[in-house]
Amino acid sequence: MADYIARKAKIGFWHKLDFGSTGDIGEGTTTTANYTLLMEPEKIAGNKPTVSREEYQLTSAQGLIAERARSFTDAQSSLHHVKLGGVAIREQLPLLFFLALLKAAETDYTVPNPDNYQQVFTFFAKDSLPDFTNPYEPEGNSNPNVSPPLAIIAIDETGTTGSELVDVYSDCIVDTLDFSVNPNAQGTARFAQVDCTFAAGYHDGYPTSGDFTFPTPPAVVPYNNQNAFAFSITDAITYSGCFKEFRLTINNNVTSDCKTTGGRPTNLRVSPEAQIEFSLPYNSTTQALKNKFVEGTEATIKLSTGTTGQLGFLEIEGKGALINLETAIENNVWVLKGTLKCEQPASGEALKVTMCSLTQLIGVA
Repeated sequence: MADYIARKAKIGFWHKLDFGSTGDIGEGTTTTANYTLLMEPEKIAGNKPTVSREEYQLTSAQGLIAERARSFTDAQSSLHHVKLGGVAIREQLPLLFFLALLKAAETDYTVPNPDNYQQVFTFFAKDSLPDFTNPYEPEGNSNPNVSPPLAIIAIDETGTTGSELVDVYSDCIVDTLDFSVNPNAQGTARFAQVDCTFAAGYHDGYPTSGDFTFPTPPAVVPYNNQNAFAFSITDAITYSGCFKEFRLTINNNVTSDCKTTGGRPTNLRVSPEAQIEFSLPYNSTTQALKNKFVEGTEATIKLSTGTTGQLGFLEIEGKGALINLETAIENNVWVLKGTLKCEQPASGEALKVTMCSLTQLIGVA
């Protein structure tokens, strides 16, 4: 039975225009969110700021029990983490990939329909070290963006009109993103799924003044519903056809740079990596991957759905070498399970995600 109380929760998402306190809610940012995200309530349960309570280990203690006068609570030294997830929805998936790969370019500004925005997401770190102290601004940004994006996330678990129960995390980017498709699953489980963990430089507490405003959420338009996904491998072998499972994992390994005296980061640092896991029928065509795995031959894996330039188009392309390949038995048949590590090729991108939606992130003059 559905938990109807939990479904009342609201999640707000802001583009943060200034790193640090000057861009916090109530400072440089209003309480009106830029977007309202739709996520599964179970995926947001358990989110909490990273807080440690320790006792000073000093002489002249009274006994063996921790003493309040010699204890310290620290909520600033570590980055906080916020978990969100659920069915991948067309209008909010671009936000998640933008905060994960940090670079976007709009490619369809010459098409007849001005309301469809096709954007390509790639690693910002391919060309330069992201500097989050000068974050991307939606208005007047270049194409592609020259500054990495930054976000604020606010979670209101009860969906109340007051702000006293809103949990606010500031200076956020995606730490890990997991996008998966299982075409053999049933019900909503066969839709594409996305799980994100955001790293936040600051927990903004529980504001007690000013009601938060959550805009109308996007329509629920999932992937792998009316249009199926197509899977292919090229370079190493030529295969296009049935796949049993696909999973893209992006890990930015987010850390903080220097700290202020209060413990708040002065910047964020990333060490991005990505890999694609897949499961295919084991046959005479896919068997040839075994030699390519041993030889370290470069492979290109592509997952796509829809038609380029039209709403719902999504294409994920990863280039690199196989770092794992093994046979397994699933549902009484042999399958081939592999992992591709995305590596920067001589030309092109290690990972490129293209999607067409109603969400415009990069303004084009």
